[in-house]
Amino acid sequence: MTKTEALDLFGSLSEMAKALGVKYQIAWGWREDLPREVQCQIEQLTHGLLKASAKPWRVLVAEHVAAMEHEEEEPHKETA
Repeated sequence: MTKTEALDLFGSLSEMAKALGVKYQIAWGWREDLPREVQCQIEQLTHGLLKASAKPWRVLVAEHVAAMEHEEEEPHKETA
């Protein structure tokens, strides 16, 4: 889940921080791809309404880019 998705549900950053039991400044410092442990806590608090991501979106994008680069490096073998 993203920080934006969580904020949409909680209504504000201060409400999200309060629900998670952290200071506003801590929540303010989180990137758009929330820390995994925070995502899991939100998933539990919302009874699964928001789901923790298997991997942060930055990791998914990096893996996709790496796979695309790998495909470009290897010539495609044609079968007869």
